[in-house]
Amino acid sequence: MNDQYLEEGIKCLDTGKNKAIRAGLIAGVVCSFILVLINPALIITPIVAIAITVFIFSRLKIEYEYIYADGQIDFDRISGNARRKTLMRVDIENAEVIAPTNSDSIKAYNHNDRIKVKDFSSYDSNVSTYSMIVSKNGELYKIIFEPSERMIKSMKYKQPRKVKEY
Repeated sequence: MNDQYLEEGIKCLDTGKNKAIRAGLIAGVVCSFILVLINPALIITPIVAIAITVFIFSRLKIEYEYIYADGQIDFDRISGNARRKTLMRVDIENAEVIAPTNSDSIKAYNHNDRIKVKDFSSYDSNVSTYSMIVSKNGELYKIIFEPSERMIKSMKYKQPRKVKEY
């Protein structure tokens, strides 16, 4: 039997949205200390602001993990090195095509208005990504991810006509 099991973890870069949230949280902590200087009765405000900031800061550190198990790939998000959530499970038999994101095979789907994009990549423009076009529950999805060469070869072994390597 040729069962395959591969795991891969991708750390995400900070997006502008995450940087803005962090800056807003730090500004909130600073403002809470200023409020204590104005009115000492509000001493609990900085403590609450710091607790909220620590909690949210840890959740902004995001990693994606791809788990490929014999024709099925799971996309998981790990927040703060502690909390795991399975975002999507795809059987590659249901995929229409798996190819590099900038290939002609994927560009043919870019003008489809019904397609929903799920980005499970690191947001690093220097890293080459693959896209998977898949129909799931009556919806058409374009899944962007960063598989290793070994994962691509395993998917190609399972579905040679659907996986394109360039």
